[in-house]
Amino acid sequence: MSNLVVGESLVDIFPDASLPGGSAFNVARALAGLGRLVKFATEIGGDERGELLREAVAEAGIDLIDGSITGRETSHAIANVNAAGEPTYEFSIRFCPPEPTEITPTPSVLHTGSLAVHINPERVLAWIDSVSSATVVYDPNYREETMGSMGDAVATCERFIRRADVVRASHDDLRGMYPDLDDDEVITRWLGLGPKLVAVTNGAAGAVLATAKRRIESRTPRVAVVDKVGAGDAFTAALIDALGRCAVTGADSRDQLGELSERQLRTIGGYANAGAAITVSYQGAVMPSREELLDHVEAFATT
Repeated sequence: MSNLVVGESLVDIFPDASLPGGSAFNVARALAGLGRLVKFATEIGGDERGELLREAVAEAGIDLIDGSITGRETSHAIANVNAAGEPTYEFSIRFCPPEPTEITPTPSVLHTGSLAVHINPERVLAWIDSVSSATVVYDPNYREETMGSMGDAVATCERFIRRADVVRASHDDLRGMYPDLDDDEVITRWLGLGPKLVAVTNGAAGAVLATAKRRIESRTPRVAVVDKVGAGDAFTAALIDALGRCAVTGADSRDQLGELSERQLRTIGGYANAGAAITVSYQGAVMPSREELLDHVEAFATT
């Protein structure tokens, strides 16, 4: 299964370390670690911070789309993590990826989301239009402080939700975007906009996976939390991997996404939750390998 990721790359700056990051970058790296072929349309500068990202891309085996390395300053985020492991960020970010080009092999999944779709929505939509054969996976990763007015930001998010087959969001995203609606109401709203599958994560409380026909809760493994940086991205990558292993990716499988059985949804949810649990046990956005994830799923199943 070939995957195309379109979105931002940046360096997360912690008090004692600078680490590769960015929501799209994290998903691309996680998918590569799970054994997937990954093409990545992004923007990475030619400076010292960019070198950190370029090395991480090469180490992960990610195939950068030509034009993703530019002469501009590499985006970064100053990360502040509280006692509960919750991160907040101060961003300096730019995003102008290369124009769409023919991808070989044709991707069966295109993932995008986060800040990229607010900085350069038309370029991201052009990429979506260029790979109509792909299942589109979208993560709003809503950040009111960096996405402009709430009304405009939500409108942009919903524009992409309408183009998506799968949406993954956090409980906090939903609270920020729709303060007057509960999670079930938002899930119903989004399914009505077009996606076949919606997954909402809520940290230790687990996740909800929903189609128009079924809605299940998936519990989260208990782990010692170092920080929660990248947890949602790890969940998203494991979700994409699981959907691929269930053979429900690609344009020909769109209707099958809405027909996933309760057992399939529970299996997919457990696998994705395990991916997030591994990531929160490390500092920074350390993505799970395939071996780690399978070991964690097996251990969780016996507890």
